[in-house]
Amino acid sequence: YVLQHYSKYKPIHIICEGAVRSGKTYINNLIWLNHIYSFRKKDFIITGHTIPSIERNIIEPIKNDYGIKIHINQRNNFNLFENKIHCFGADKADSYQYMTGMTSYGWYCNEITLQHPNTIKEAFNRCSGDNFLILWDTNPDYPDHPIKTEYIDKSGEKLKGGKIRIKSHHFVLDDNEFLSDIYKEN
Repeated sequence: YVLQHYSKYKPIHIICEGAVRSGKTYINNLIWLNHIYSFRKKDFIITGHTIPSIERNIIEPIKNDYGIKIHINQRNNFNLFENKIHCFGADKADSYQYMTGMTSYGWYCNEITLQHPNTIKEAFNRCSGDNFLILWDTNPDYPDHPIKTEYIDKSGEKLKGGKIRIKSHHFVLDDNEFLSDIYKEN
């Protein structure tokens, strides 16, 4: 459903939220690869709590699932489909400083609730390239979490011209057909 909605409506900001192991990152990886593939010689952002969490949660699954060779260099960048992907850890108040000045055509954020608000604000500011896309995955800890109230709860919001600004998709364990019944019951 998420892929069909993305293909049809092209929302600016997609949020996959819900249960751990429910397939959120898998869907985001598909959308992300599709989005990046349509560009050449552009810059993109990936943020995660830390660089190792980006490697573990996004890069390794992309490499394993799609056979794409990715190597993050010492500057935490890598090339993909002739584009430059910039990876930023977002666990500290000053983490945002490393992304200032760039124009991004997309931002993929793994576990947005673990990221410092300064980095979130700066990543939004960097997404100004034509047809940019923002993808998040998350499991907000409590009903009044700012990510839930300021973004997830605004799902369906549209811009003046009618384009969908934010679309949130809720995931449950049954969305991941590869999980065993024992795991889901436990």
